[in-house]
This record gives sequence, C-alpha cells and structure tokens, in this order.
Amino acid sequence: DDDDNDDDDDDASSLALACLRAYEGDCIVVVGESICSGGTLSLAQAPWGRSCDSLFQVELAAAFHPVLVAALPRWPLSRDCITVWLRTRVCPIVFERDGSGDDDDSDDGPQGWADVPAAEQLDPDCAAPCARHLLAKPPSFP
Repeated sequence: DDDDNDDDDDDASSLALACLRAYEGDCIVVVGESICSGGTLSLAQAPWGRSCDSLFQVELAAAFHPVLVAALPRWPLSRDCITVWLRTRVCPIVFERDGSGDDDDSDDGPQGWADVPAAEQLDPDCAAPCARHLLAKPPSFP
C-alpha cells in the first residue's frame, strides 16, 4: 500500500539521511535549525527545526558529537545556527558476570560506549538569561 508511512519510506525520502549514511569523513557542518541549535519557533516542526529531518538528526547524534554551536544572523522567526560535529569513537567494553548465576538475556559480548575526549565536550552548563543565576556556584564550592 502506497499510503503506509513506515520508516523505510521516511528513510528513502531523506536526502540528508542518505548523505549521512554514505559519508565516511570525521567532521560534519550543519547550517540551519536543529534540535542542537535550540529547535524552532515553528510548533509544526518542533523540536527538530526546519532544516533537517528528525531521522537525520537522530542518526547524526548517534554517530557524531557536537563541538561547536554558534548562532548565525537570522530572520526573526528562525533559530539558524552553524553546528560542527565530529565522528564519535566507540570504545568496546566487556563487563564481567557477577557470578550470581542469574541468567539474564543480556549480551555477553562487548558493548559500545562513546569515547569523547574532554576537549571535544560541550559545556553542559547553559541557561537562558532568566535562569542563569541557578548556575552560580556557592562561594564554598570546591
């Protein structure tokens, strides 16, 4: 049925997603609105923005990490930014069994964990001007 709206149809219609899947480089620059730039003011496209679809943004965030988000000159109703992403290295980790004998369905093989160097991590402390005071550290904070 041509009216089915499954993931395969969505994947096929996303040029951005097709390009991302074919790309083998280590750096991607995204220009426009995205979840990483604060989304959009358009409720119809919230929270992903109007520049790239949600499937692209989810897959981008699964394989890359942002190292720069900077506002661009913009029209009053847009939140266009330039966002630079680096490919995330994956570190396989194998966990030892605890010896309790519990047979759970977890995979005994290595699990992939993101290896993002500290120098490539965005500052997690950010706030709108009306909430910035909540980030202030007390004088006795080490």
